[in-house]
Amino acid sequence: MTPEHAREILEVLQDYSPVSEETYRALELLEAEGVRPYFRDRLEEAREPLTPPERLEALLYDPSEQVRSELARHPGLQGEQILFLAETGGAAVREALGKRYTLSLRAMEALAADDPPASLCRNPTLPEYLQLEILESHPERTADLLRNPNASPQVLEQIARSNQDEEILETVLYHDKTRLSTLAYIAEEAPDSLTRNRAREVLEDRLQRLEHSLER
Repeated sequence: MTPEHAREILEVLQDYSPVSEETYRALELLEAEGVRPYFRDRLEEAREPLTPPERLEALLYDPSEQVRSELARHPGLQGEQILFLAETGGAAVREALGKRYTLSLRAMEALAADDPPASLCRNPTLPEYLQLEILESHPERTADLLRNPNASPQVLEQIARSNQDEEILETVLYHDKTRLSTLAYIAEEAPDSLTRNRAREVLEDRLQRLEHSLER
């Protein structure tokens, strides 16, 4: 296989992940011969903070999921461009978008609508109504919602009332946003005595701290 043939293969297999053994062989041959794949240039453009707006717009339609996932992190993207990626991107693009703290509600709704990425569930800017929707529609994301520092107290209560998993209940116990009433529920209703006892300890500690703060 010549470098020219390798380049042809790579340009046909534009969805650079790389995704196939043939793509790997082509990449190795290209780089061994000192031939720079066009993909590398596009990837650098997606990463470069000073990439011109017109090139960012062009990269929105790049056939490579890897290029678009790098683009999803770019600080120069505008709201409509972010929304476009949220609505059209694959899993890697959506995961990268979910880490942005400046997402519009429309973009977050688009990400939450179908297989919400873990990064979105952990994003502290995610509003309560979307947290509740994700919990109801995608219970497999429970652990990710628990890792959100701004998890809604209502979400934490629903998790506590619908789970008997000891690890999940303990995570609820030690979350800063957990209500006293939720702690009291776990202290009484948790399926195992160890979790109930820990809940009582956490509840007592929280009440003591609250009492001390009121005395000041």
